[in-house]
Amino acid sequence: MIVVVDHIKTDKVSGVLIYRRKFPKDLVPYVPGNSPKGRGRIEYKKSLRAKSMGTPGVAARLQEAQDEFNELTRLAERQRSIARKRASGAHDPLDASTIARIAAHVLHEGLAIHEEVFSLPEPIERKKARVAGFPSRVACGHAEDAHH
Repeated sequence: MIVVVDHIKTDKVSGVLIYRRKFPKDLVPYVPGNSPKGRGRIEYKKSLRAKSMGTPGVAARLQEAQDEFNELTRLAERQRSIARKRASGAHDPLDASTIARIAAHVLHEGLAIHEEVFSLPEPIERKKARVAGFPSRVACGHAEDAHH
């Protein structure tokens, strides 16, 4: 029985199956993994590490390759959208949910830095001395009060 699957080619030298798929021309400049010359990646290629579709594990590797291609395409579409917004000068509105998401991200990053500093293998006295040099209002984000 012959199974025909789109986007699968056989390597002419080794006979190994390869998933090959071209990106849409308008997305090429935005595809992650662009070349150093500035040209976009025009094709996605991934070996299925088998010589026939009946080999165990090929279907899973094919699905993985299709999922990776779809993810790269989605990322390229997002980058294209961002580039178009920048070119037009448009910005997303700062509504309450966007502000909350940004604030949560900033809080998460601040806590990660705090945890990293306090998990350093040094005596607690040195950590306290380092922190004591910073006014408490600066640590809370009120840098303008630190100069008084």
